[in-house]
Amino acid sequence: MSPLKPSSFSPSIESISVNSLVSRGVRCLLIDIEGTVVPRETWKISRSAFRWLGEAKKSGIKICLISNSVRVKRVEELSSELDLPFVPLAFKPLPFSFIRAMKMLGGSRSDTAVIGDQLFMDILGGNLLGLHTIMVPSITPEKKLGRRFMRWLEGFFFTPER
Repeated sequence: MSPLKPSSFSPSIESISVNSLVSRGVRCLLIDIEGTVVPRETWKISRSAFRWLGEAKKSGIKICLISNSVRVKRVEELSSELDLPFVPLAFKPLPFSFIRAMKMLGGSRSDTAVIGDQLFMDILGGNLLGLHTIMVPSITPEKKLGRRFMRWLEGFFFTPER
């Protein structure tokens, strides 16, 4: 499998079936924050995303938020609001933050999945460790030129089948 190809694609985090994660043996989830769970600008979680995370936790799946954001205080506040552990300043796609998050949850490569919106950060990082990776589209359009360029580049490596 290509390191730039997610294991699967979902139109949103809320449309990922928690039951299907459990049935495929996922016990631990490493979830990107910005663009995946909350919009980059507001960091306000939607009710549907909040409910989905609650459903995943009730099913027994352990969750760790993992973020490259330099806004460590915001990451800490969101993780507190959601009652979830977090790894800030993750430097994804480097593997050490994914390994740290798995250790925090007591997970292994075989029972951990990654959910994220960035091919070159979340998906590549998870794939380098052989984790199950699920790509979702960003919940907000990119405004910064550098991010728009990265999204354009992603199109050369992955186009979701819809």
